[in-house]
Formats: sequence, structure tokens, C-alpha cells
Amino acid sequence: WSISQRGIGFAASPSFECEAKHMKLPEKNRKNYRISDFTDCPCALPDGTALVGQSFVAIDPLNGSEVENHLSKMTLRSRRCAASPKWILTGPRNKSFNFLEFSGTRMLAHDIEFFRTRVCAHKMHLNGASYGTAVAATYGNMFHQRVGKMVINGNM
Repeated sequence: WSISQRGIGFAASPSFECEAKHMKLPEKNRKNYRISDFTDCPCALPDGTALVGQSFVAIDPLNGSEVENHLSKMTLRSRRCAASPKWILTGPRNKSFNFLEFSGTRMLAHDIEFFRTRVCAHKMHLNGASYGTAVAATYGNMFHQRVGKMVINGNM
């Protein structure tokens, strides 16, 4: 068996992607554009945030003010996104909860452990690639007594 985060996208509900209704085309021929010119998604990066990739941030890590500014922008984004009503779901007993409180790498590690108990495996052998390196490492940290062999293949 395997787990893939590749199934997450626009069809998922709720989706980790900004919904199409939040996307917009800005007016043409402007000298400068801001992120908010393209989207009003609450999970978009705030205007003035440095370019962020999967493994880089376009700041000088030795410049304390750049680092502090970037972290404050990311904190603003995280709080704004988490407060978005799109994450509020209603359970089978009509109790509302924030989906983000029950998603993420640690929750996935708990799901793997639950799966392990249901298939009656004494130990799990893990092969983590890309994001799976973080999943395998988190599972190994949380349930080290249940890990048989582990391969971490990536730079997470």
C-alpha cells in the first residue's frame, strides 16, 4: 500500500488550492503588480511577501529584518487562511470543526499507525520520497517502536 498527497486539488473538498472564484486578471500594462491584483484568496501570500518555493525563500537569511518581515507575513497568511470559513466542516452529529486541526503530517502519521493496527502488522516498513520523507520521519519519531526499516529518499 502507499499514500500519495497528489490527490489533493480543486476537486477535493475542502481543497488546499485557492478556489477559482478568488482568481482575477489585473488591469494590463501596469508597471508593478501585487499578489492581491491576481487573487483575493484568504490563503494567498500577503502583498510584499518574498517569493517562496518548495525549498527556497527569496531573502537573505543573514539579514535579520528580512527574515523577521518574512516570518510576520507568513504568520499573517497562516492566521488569515486558518480563519477562512472554507475549513469549517460539520460532522455527522452536527458538531462543527476546523478541518485544519485534523490534517497535516502528524495526523497522517496517526492514520498510518491506525492502518498498521488494523492490518495486524507488528512493524511498519517505510519508504519516503519527496514529501514522504517528512511523513516517514514524523511517523518514525512518533512511533519509533513500530518502525522496522525506513528509507528516506529526498531533501525534505
